Amino acid sequence: MAQSDVSRLVVVTGFGAGRSQSAMSWIEKTGHRAILGKPYADKDRQEALITASDTDWTLVRPVILTKGARTEDYRVLRDPATWRNGLISRASVAHYLIDAVEQGLDVKADVVLTR
Repeated sequence: MAQSDVSRLVVVTGFGAGRSQSAMSWIEKTGHRAILGKPYADKDRQEALITASDTDWTLVRPVILTKGARTEDYRVLRDPATWRNGLISRASVAHYLIDAVEQGLDVKADVVLTR
């Protein structure tokens, strides 16, 4: 990215990756890692590489994705103490991603998106 003069990176990972794993209950962690262990291990590595970079990054962790319509009343949980599981439409995630890029939201931060 540095060679291409790209300074902004907005990445979608998932709830349960990186620091958000600590927001999951024991039951959620057990089931999540049993079913999605390898992909989420890759997401953990991805997040570690990104946060160690000089890029202006934003890590976006949507909760369980739905096919629902876009709504603007979703929540952007910035404080790890408020992170929780839930549902969010793919269209609402896309809405946040566009806003994050266009408005420079949550630079050098990780957020959880939910309804």
